[in-house]
Amino acid sequence: MDDEAVPESPMGQVSSKKKSPVKSNFEEIGISSSSMKTSIVDTSTLLGDSTKITTPMQTSVIPPEELRLQHKLDVIDKNNELRVKAQSDTFNSEIKEVILVAKEQHVLFVKDVQTVREDVNRKLEELKVDMEKEINELSTNYYSLLSKVDIVAADVTKVVECYQSLIPKIEDKAVGDNTSFGKLDAMLSELKEMVSKYGSSSLLTLEFLTQKFCLFETQGN
Repeated sequence: MDDEAVPESPMGQVSSKKKSPVKSNFEEIGISSSSMKTSIVDTSTLLGDSTKITTPMQTSVIPPEELRLQHKLDVIDKNNELRVKAQSDTFNSEIKEVILVAKEQHVLFVKDVQTVREDVNRKLEELKVDMEKEINELSTNYYSLLSKVDIVAADVTKVVECYQSLIPKIEDKAVGDNTSFGKLDAMLSELKEMVSKYGSSSLLTLEFLTQKFCLFETQGN
């Protein structure tokens, strides 16, 4: 006999043993309205052992709506990815353009600054030369004027000293002149009195007048 009786199983069922294994295959089955996935499972029963049954994987069925939604989401994700990439490329391009423009402006600015610096340095050099010329001219004029001032001061000093030395002589001369003029006035008064006393000017001969003036000069000295 191929089959032999076995004791009753704990569940009250009678199990049987077979000499050859039994193989069961579960394959993927496609349904027009949905997608179903199954797995292949081998169930083997050995002689002398209790029957071992392997439960197949759980079958998942994806509805068409979910498939369409998933497809749309995939498309949206792809579009978003492309849009982000395009925006990133555009942003990078704009940034590069801005950087390029900034570099060009920086180069122009540096050139302008360099030009202004050169102009300022040139004008400073010209101003320095002009100031040196003016300072030299002022120094020359100053020393020339100083020498002239010294000469004038020396001349003024001489004039003052001469005047101071002449003051006593002038004062003495003034005193002498006053005395002389007083004597002359007295002599004239005497002559006038003589003329009026004798009633004639015949006495005023040349010899008489000469004697009087000689006497006047002698008394003045």
